[in-house]
Amino acid sequence: MPKHDPYQMPKSFNVYLSEFLKLVVGGKYKQRRRDIFRDYLCASKPVSMPVEIDAILKRYEDEGMSEVWFTSIRTDFLIWRAQRRSEKASKASKRRWSQQRRKEATIKRLTKSFDKEDS
Repeated sequence: MPKHDPYQMPKSFNVYLSEFLKLVVGGKYKQRRRDIFRDYLCASKPVSMPVEIDAILKRYEDEGMSEVWFTSIRTDFLIWRAQRRSEKASKASKRRWSQQRRKEATIKRLTKSFDKEDS
């Protein structure tokens, strides 16, 4: 059973930003949840300025989200997060693989140099 269910529905609408972040993003720390959501907004609106992103966050804090916006943003956010996880995993595996290959090449080179010294 996962610790957090991102498909929970709020008890009532308008959903304010803090409740949205608890329900959808999850996690222990408020600032970390907010940073993840800010990353999502920056990725979904790549030409927007940080001031515009702050205005969007402020609007969700003050006015909240209707049911339509809640479900729409939640769906887009969860898709973005799944893609982001797979991108991070892919980068990590490439880095790990390249480090392993580099290590093997170094060992091979060292063994050759020791073999030449022994001869």
